[in-house]
Amino acid sequence: MTKFSELPTDVIISCVARVPINNYRVLSLISKLIASMITSSELFVARSAERSKETLVYCCFTDLNQVPR
Repeated sequence: MTKFSELPTDVIISCVARVPINNYRVLSLISKLIASMITSSELFVARSAERSKETLVYCCFTDLNQVPR
């Protein structure tokens, strides 16, 4: 049986590219190899190639009662 770390990098990236972004934090705990791949530009390219489009909502909150310094 082949160890995970012995798989070709492009195979691992292809697998990780199919995982939803919101699971990346937990996925990064599996190994240092995966953690480094999650932040790589190769993964971004692979996700773009897979056309992995997810609905993402970014929010920015502010306290209107807070006095500016």
